[in-house]
This record gives sequence, C-alpha cells and structure tokens, in this order.
Amino acid sequence: MLLPNQVLVQTSDIKGAGTDAQVSVVLFGEKDGVVVDSGTHKLDNSSNNFERGALDMFMITCRDLGDKLTRLVITSDHNGLASSWHLNSVEVLDTARGSSTCFPCSKWFDGSKDPASLQQVLLPAGATAAGLELLQYEVVVYTSDIRGAGTDANISIELHGQKDHTGPMRLETSANNFERGIRDAFSLAAPDLGPLMHVVVVKEGGGLAGDWHLQMVEVLHPGLQQRFCFPYGDWIKGNKRCILQQQDTAAGAGARQVTYKVSVTTSDVRGAGTDANVSIVLYGTQGDTGERRLESSANDFERGKTDTFFLASPNIGELKSLRISHDNSGLGSAWHLDRVEVASHANSQPLIFPYRKWLDDKHGCSVVLWPDNDGDGSGDTGQQMQETEYNIKVYTSDMRGAGTDASVYVEIHGSQGSIGATRLENATNNFERNRVDEFVVKGSELGDLTKLVIWHDNSGASAD
Repeated sequence: MLLPNQVLVQTSDIKGAGTDAQVSVVLFGEKDGVVVDSGTHKLDNSSNNFERGALDMFMITCRDLGDKLTRLVITSDHNGLASSWHLNSVEVLDTARGSSTCFPCSKWFDGSKDPASLQQVLLPAGATAAGLELLQYEVVVYTSDIRGAGTDANISIELHGQKDHTGPMRLETSANNFERGIRDAFSLAAPDLGPLMHVVVVKEGGGLAGDWHLQMVEVLHPGLQQRFCFPYGDWIKGNKRCILQQQDTAAGAGARQVTYKVSVTTSDVRGAGTDANVSIVLYGTQGDTGERRLESSANDFERGKTDTFFLASPNIGELKSLRISHDNSGLGSAWHLDRVEVASHANSQPLIFPYRKWLDDKHGCSVVLWPDNDGDGSGDTGQQMQETEYNIKVYTSDMRGAGTDASVYVEIHGSQGSIGATRLENATNNFERNRVDEFVVKGSELGDLTKLVIWHDNSGASAD
C-alpha cells in the first residue's frame, strides 16, 4: 500500500544559502522488523524552491515505512549558477498516522569544496542521545588495468548487509576518479548494516568515455573491523545497475574462480626498486594459483611503493604460503622486498607476509614466505610446500595453419585441488605444425588428475 508523506525542507537563513540545484531524498523506516526505504524522490514543485530562509513543501507517495522513520538521505546534483546550498533541516509528516519526524542538518552542500558534501545522511533529532549513530565506511574501487578501462561516468553504490542497507550513494572526490589501473577510496556514512552480503554499483552517463572495466570493490565495515571484497572483472557498458556478490569459497577446489588481491611493498631503502620481472605463486590447502607474472601499465616495484595486482584462480582453500621471485633481468635487478599482503574471501582479514630483505644474486632471487599470524612482525614458518612435477606433452595437429604464436596456458585439476593458470613455455619455438612440445609444471600435489583446461591469449601474428 502506498502512503502520502509531506516533506518540509527548511533552507538556512544565511548568506548564499539558497540553491538552484536539483534535490532528491530517500526516506528509511522499519516495518515488521525489516528496514524499508521509499526509493529516490526528486523534490520539485511549481515554486522557486530552496531560496534563503524559505520553507518548501513537497508530497511524496511511497510504501509504508512503519511507525517511525530512522533516517533520510538527501542529495544535491550541484547544477545551476547558484549550486551551493545550506540546509537547516527537514521535517517529514506521515499524513496517515499524523506523526512527524525532524531531521536537523545545518550543513553546506558545496561540491566545489567537497564533492562528498553533496549527499548527507540525516538522523532524527535526539537520535544520538538514544544511542543511534552513523559509521564511516571505507569503500575502495579498483578500475582494471586494461586499455580503455577508465570512465567519465557517474558512479554510485548501494551497500546491503544482513541488518540494513543504504540507498544509492554517489562515489565522487576532488580527484579524477575511475581511471585505468587506479584505486579510488571513498568515505560513506551509514548505520550499522551488519555483515555485508552484496553491493550494487550503478553507472550512468559518461559520453564517449562511458564504458568502464571494474575490477573489484572493497568495503571496510568500521564496526566489525572487517573488510568485504566484491570482485567483478568485467565491462560495464551503457547505463547499468550491477549486483556484486561475495564469492563462495566453501564450494571446494576448482569449483569456481576466486580473485586474490596481492599488494607488494618495495622497501624504502637506497636501491630497493627493481626492473626485473617479478612472479608469484600462492599456495593453499587445496592447491596453488600457478606461477603468475606481476605486471601492470605502471612502473612497478619502485622504492617505497606499494603495487596492487589481482589474480583470478580456482579456489586454493586456506592460504598457507607464497613464493615470490624475479628473473634478475634489467640493469637494476636487485630488489629489497618489504612485504606482500594477500586478501581474498577465504580470509576474513588480509594476510601479511613480511620479508624486509634483498632478493638478488647474493641472497637468491626467489623466496618462500609465510604469513605473520601472531603479529610479531615476522612470518610464522610452516611446513615447506612439497612441489610435484607434472610433465605435459602438447601435440599440435598436422594441418594447414595449425601452429600458433600465442601464449598458451593450462589449469590442472585433481581430486585434492588444482593448479591455476600456468603458461607453457620453454627455450624452443613451441606449438608449430605437427610438433610435440614438452613442458614441466611444478605445483601442489593434486591426487588423481580429473581435468585439464588449456587456452591461449590470442596474441601474436598467427594466434589461431
């Protein structure tokens, strides 16, 4: 049943308080123990609204929000010549029940100084004394590091938890957000939502640079002190609303892809950076990721810098250790590695793998690291991972055009786990017509082999 609500908006009586911007509102209440919202409503009528000291009245019709409103979200689009606005308060009258709720504000909505100020979450008068408060959620958005990944579109997000949810909350700062390979961080005010279940990302507009390749969204719940990860790894084209779920890591090894966020910090000491090619293998209770090259469009592994990479792999279970190495190439190949941090859905908190030593000719260019579980700053050395060698023979057909110059990869699956994407390469010119190429892949013990997945990246002049 839809019910009418009268919304009274009081613009402050101070210099420059009025605005020509478009204003919208979302009301939140609780009905039968469930948090419900009104949806987004534009506040517009035939009057010249939101002038200095004015009280403007609007009628909105929405679902029954219960006996008592719990909060509202009010947003300005910051358009028009006089776009800044100082809002004094909002009062909502439930005409069906004859009750009213006042929401104090007394804040500026001024995108030229602070884009985040254009959206305010307001609590009822006296809410703080009653123990109600807003938390500041950290939302981190990773745009993929591929050609054309960035966007000029307007991006908003909804957070959905077990206890509550938000309405659409715009993601905007004074920086040039959502560029290729960039990490954008935002602070959003909301009540305790409980453990997060999913987020909704909404993309609108953007013109010629509208398409966007979204890698992942991370949300830090400040009350739970828990970070929730929502991978995507795909294009968002046109105006679109996308639901990002947490991945189910209990499905068993090889059941589905899991995204691992790997953050590598180079030490802040003289000569610490490297120009060598760096690779990593993550080892878990249900297999390993295979050896992966860590590279991006940026100048990676510079002194004092943290570089972030994303690895998609079959679920390897609980993360136990990793091996990181470089090929000693380039003029400045010696590398002083400070630490590696790995976040995934299998671990409620990121795991930190400390090192703080050189990887070079003298000390070795490869090392196995264990996580610092007890917080003493050193890795907790565990059982050495015993790698198994798998001999793979690839038979290219004897027919015209059968060979390829592309890079070829395999995934190996067994009864005890899996080895993620591993490139097949050796010193010879592989995958030529009527050739048999042999490779050795090192990885976890998989038990009885059940499946092999092979593909190529379509690179090179003769990719097919």
